[in-house]
Amino acid sequence: MGYYKMRLLLIIILTILVNKIHGQIPSDSLLKSSYSQTIENHFKQIDSTTNYKDIFIICKLDNSTLIKTVTGRPIVYISDSSKLTQKLRPKRKHYYRIIYTISHKNHNNSSDTIDIDISEFLFLPKGHDFQICGGIGSYVNSLPDGRLIFDNKFKTWTYLTNQQMRQQWYDKQEK
Repeated sequence: MGYYKMRLLLIIILTILVNKIHGQIPSDSLLKSSYSQTIENHFKQIDSTTNYKDIFIICKLDNSTLIKTVTGRPIVYISDSSKLTQKLRPKRKHYYRIIYTISHKNHNNSSDTIDIDISEFLFLPKGHDFQICGGIGSYVNSLPDGRLIFDNKFKTWTYLTNQQMRQQWYDKQEK
């Protein structure tokens, strides 16, 4: 392949990559704001019946600007899951502690849709950890807790709550 053809090919590839990436990476502040909104919506939906006042969340993002309390309960962020200590484990025989994780990923490898999920883990007195499996496997139960969608027309990100996604799904089913 000649020099000019190679150069043209490189320019085309770089143009495609720049156009694909430009505007489709949410800013840290938008991501943190979406995390806070997801946390707030998640904990307002569930009735926490644990014997612990604090909500423990493992979060890889800088949590300095994330929401600090929800439903009157303080949130304790853990930036490194390896720092979970025996202090977090329940002290009584029949009690447990729930540790949450929040993370995000591209939905179906799409650069314009980012799912935000909250997972739960039980910490039991004898040190056995296991993840709680949720839902019954239907589409509605597998929706993320929050979603960021990039609008190519307006070059903006839109945040959807789990409730909004469920409503959209139900509306489609009725048609």
